Amino acid sequence: MSEATEDSVRQLLASFLKIEPARLLPETRLDELGLDSLAAVELLFEIEERFDVRVPSERAAEFRAVRAIAEGVRALQGVGA
Repeated sequence: MSEATEDSVRQLLASFLKIEPARLLPETRLDELGLDSLAAVELLFEIEERFDVRVPSERAAEFRAVRAIAEGVRALQGVGA
């Protein structure tokens, strides 16, 4: 697994959620941090822009935790997990 992608995801999430990156462990679920559905959509747009990927709507539900987002980004970029 690419730690660089996970670190980049952690930094993006921390900035988006206005929290310290240290609060975001690989298993941290976004709903545990109070992310509502509208913010989740906005976050997906941020992820798409930052990582130059397109998250299909049917895969959006997979993007629930730090590690899952990183793995999803790598898969969409065609990079091995």
